[in-house]
Amino acid sequence: WVVALLTAWTMGQVLGKGAKNIMQRQPEGGIFSSNNPAVLGGVGSGVGGELSSGNAALSTLAGSRRRLVLDIGREKNTWMPPQWAASGRRMEIHMLASFQEDGKVSARIGPYLDMGIHGGEWAVEGDTLKFWLEIDGFERFDVSLPEGKLYFACNLWGVVLGNISNRKNSRLTIRARRFLLREETRTVGTFSMSEVPDDDTEPTLAPSRTTFRGGPVDEFDITDYDQ
Repeated sequence: WVVALLTAWTMGQVLGKGAKNIMQRQPEGGIFSSNNPAVLGGVGSGVGGELSSGNAALSTLAGSRRRLVLDIGREKNTWMPPQWAASGRRMEIHMLASFQEDGKVSARIGPYLDMGIHGGEWAVEGDTLKFWLEIDGFERFDVSLPEGKLYFACNLWGVVLGNISNRKNSRLTIRARRFLLREETRTVGTFSMSEVPDDDTEPTLAPSRTTFRGGPVDEFDITDYDQ
């Protein structure tokens, strides 16, 4: 078993170096540390400033509210366990996020999902908006998220223009350890994002719901799709 463990760890190291992911592993301290060339929320308040996006993007984001629709479920080439979301079920979560000028981000979600959100941080890195939120996690059938940080990444200019409708340009990830040895980034879904009008002071969020590849699935469906 020792040989098998070492072999798996070696393969993971090789695959990890070649994997291309929009939420690549960050330097010690994450994308929000002072030794990483990312600009935090707030115009002119970042560390490092050699960004192709410029401060115009920051001024658009800082102090704004965005409506997100999270589509959590199995994605191609994910490193999540084989049984995770294997039924084809997905979880659709409607969220309202506020990007504050001090680099903090707060959020709330729609009803019918018991998952606490405790805020996080946002930053701009190159042409990518990245942020994370601390969540309590949830479990719905074979779709679940663990307690901890949920990481978001999407193309910055879509956000600046007011809408991220192409989920191919977005990624939801978590961090996890394989065999207690190596931390890796695992894709858990995608999301869309749209701007909230200033005159919409109390945005209403749609309920969270279970969906299925191709359409909604009954919340009480207990079919064993593994058979």
